[in-house]
Amino acid sequence: MTGRLRAVLELLRAPLLLSPIADVSAGFAVACAGEGAWDAPGDATLAWPFVREDGQRLALAAFTGCCLLAAGMTLNGIVDLDEDRRAKPQRPLPRGALSVRFARNLYVALTLLGLSGAALLASRPSREAAPLVGWAIVAVTVVYHVGAKRLRLAGCLLLGAARGLDLLLGAVALLGRLTGGALLAAGLYALYMTGASLHASTDDEPGRSRWSTFGLLACGAALLLPPLRIGARLSAGDPAAWLGVAIALLGAARLLRAARTRPPPAVTGVALSGLYVLLATLVLCAGLPATRLPVAALVLALFALSRVLFRAFPPT
Repeated sequence: MTGRLRAVLELLRAPLLLSPIADVSAGFAVACAGEGAWDAPGDATLAWPFVREDGQRLALAAFTGCCLLAAGMTLNGIVDLDEDRRAKPQRPLPRGALSVRFARNLYVALTLLGLSGAALLASRPSREAAPLVGWAIVAVTVVYHVGAKRLRLAGCLLLGAARGLDLLLGAVALLGRLTGGALLAAGLYALYMTGASLHASTDDEPGRSRWSTFGLLACGAALLLPPLRIGARLSAGDPAAWLGVAIALLGAARLLRAARTRPPPAVTGVALSGLYVLLATLVLCAGLPATRLPVAALVLALFALSRVLFRAFPPT
């Protein structure tokens, strides 16, 4: 790998680029189950005739999400350049591995690619929602990076909104509209990301602040609420739903153990990796029967791959 290519991957935070793939896949699985996804037992009435075109639209949505996230990471490097020169000179822009002009051009190119992908998702009638979600992701990202990130609560809420919108992108890419199942899943996902971000914002502060505690409680609530909403599926003996409950409980226990035994930065790492755990839980608890197991397996496989990439590109 050339030094320039590695610098670009560092700027884009390469391990994080797997997350939009997981997000939009989960949005697809939950949205296609329909309005009653959280209450109906997992039977054939929720079947979805998955065809080749759906797979293509899902791949395009994942590409769109990756481009928009990469654009956000590039903007972050540009906006934080002066601060990084003082505190994190090892990053690509401060150390001179990439020029600011290159980063600005890359940001524009990635944003245009992402919005173009969202526009292509709306190529058929009744699919107009995809470009709106794409523009919303761009707007939230810009507002966050150009100022709101300095405000703890506002910044964390915007980070949560961005991840929730990623999940909705997968839903509207396939259906062209929002469903109750997708909105509820996106809300829980946004709640978890907001909580993890609140905890992360206190990493450099001594002791455990109320923001840290509140953030971890929000993460725990987001993990445990899905099992409380699927009584009908559990009563029907739905094995995938029970597996989702088990994963949610393991994720909550993992977070609790980390909070009790690890320093705050390490807890932040556990909390952020729990995003994949929550996605798998949402898919297994409320997803379409035909897609729950493969999509949950994909999400967890992406989690494992991201851990490998973090060793190659450690966060700074």
